[in-house]
Amino acid sequence: MLPLNNELPLSMYEAKKTLNTLGMEYEKIHACPNDCILYRNELKDATSCPTCGTSRWKLDGTGTKKRKGVPAKVMWYFPPIPRFRRLFQSPKIAKDLIWHAQEREFDGKMRHPSDSPSWKLVDHRWPDFASEPRNLRLAISADASLVPCSTFRKTKDELNSRLDLLEMGLRCELGPTKWLMCRPDKLQNDLMVTLCLLEKYFPPFFFDIMLHLTVHLVREVRLCGPVYLRWMYPFERFMKVLKGFNNANRKCKGSKSSVW
Repeated sequence: MLPLNNELPLSMYEAKKTLNTLGMEYEKIHACPNDCILYRNELKDATSCPTCGTSRWKLDGTGTKKRKGVPAKVMWYFPPIPRFRRLFQSPKIAKDLIWHAQEREFDGKMRHPSDSPSWKLVDHRWPDFASEPRNLRLAISADASLVPCSTFRKTKDELNSRLDLLEMGLRCELGPTKWLMCRPDKLQNDLMVTLCLLEKYFPPFFFDIMLHLTVHLVREVRLCGPVYLRWMYPFERFMKVLKGFNNANRKCKGSKSSVW
């Protein structure tokens, strides 16, 4: 069933040792039931929350007696640094992670987040950090909800449809060349005009926070670079996989974390 020279661990203990070696361990940290604090560092021996006074331990069925040793709430913490190190164990991923320092073209065009002002600001303020190309810059990652349209969606609104418009002589301003090379300042102005026009036809409650986010998209792209190279969408999609790991509805978060 397994490839040559591959064997299953003889016990769960051996399997966990292997996973820990790969950097997939997790840490369980006691937390305040009201999410005030974590019982770690100087608070690791505390028995109640210094903020709200809630006991660290669970209460019995009567709600009066504390069950010492049984925490009221536990946070499952996955240390990121071992996982970042594990990325560099793959030659292909390691090459992609340092591409910006070895193979990037310096032609004044914004092709990668490393061409953005935010990246250059980090280089200027923290030169020691910037001198190591393997350091990861997590602060410029973007949430998927900030993306005006998915780069990977499978709809008619892609390159072929824009080429069809050029062939038919319709809405030529939406052609791929002009659309991709449009100036950020003009795009920002057109976006503001579009929102003003929408205000003439839609009631105020239509303009919620998600619609307002479009006002900042152009500025974000200008400061941080192309969104599809730094968004969190793949990780949000992975949450669907984690949901399938649940085998205990009473403690679903801990169940997903333990199985994964």
